[in-house]
Amino acid sequence: MLFGIGQSLGYFPTIGLEDWTLDHYLSVLTDRTFLRSLWLTFRIAFISTVGSAVLAVGIALVLRYSFPGSRLTTFVFQIPLPVPHLVAASGLVLLVTQSGILSRVGAEFGLINRPADFPVLVFDRPGITIILTFLWKEAPFIGLVVLAVLKSVGPQYEEIARTLGANAWQRFFFVLLPLIMPGVLSLPRSSSSPLPSPTTRSRFFSGCAARPRFRCSPFVNTRIRISLFVPRRWRSVSSWR
Repeated sequence: MLFGIGQSLGYFPTIGLEDWTLDHYLSVLTDRTFLRSLWLTFRIAFISTVGSAVLAVGIALVLRYSFPGSRLTTFVFQIPLPVPHLVAASGLVLLVTQSGILSRVGAEFGLINRPADFPVLVFDRPGITIILTFLWKEAPFIGLVVLAVLKSVGPQYEEIARTLGANAWQRFFFVLLPLIMPGVLSLPRSSSSPLPSPTTRSRFFSGCAARPRFRCSPFVNTRIRISLFVPRRWRSVSSWR
């Protein structure tokens, strides 16, 4: 690595280069082709990361409940995990390219006149196929971690928030989201922060209701502002303990 950095700065005594310079960096950073490539890299990484997180959280919220076919759905959701990225990319290219499966099926059923009329999703400027590949591959990784966190937490916090008057969106943003954020960020939970006991949970929510500005923290690095959705008439501890 140091040898490569030296060459990038113009120092390569083997071929007679001994003068340090930043001209190579200036040449690269002023090259429009390189800047477009750099912007494409960061844009795809950002969209793929945010999209995978949102998709994973949504699927995990569904899979935490038992319903007919839930085990099969969970199995299908885990299929991308062992698939290498190169195989996933190759398969998606064969699927969505203008000469791929979807374009031929669309032309066969009359949805498009010919396969060439299929939208350009491969080798395009937005990088749609690249983003789709990352979404298909990365969402299960985040989703399984979030699903494990949801099952370990249980429904008790949502139930208490519901009794305090929180609607579905408030329960998600102020209760569930802070609890699953370590899983979304792929951060392991600290071993010093186990699930609180029933007595601790009772004192915790009682303190939240008694002090409207109190930032509640049942876990390490997790804060829930219960007072944001507690009706004013319910903030007395004796009224709902």
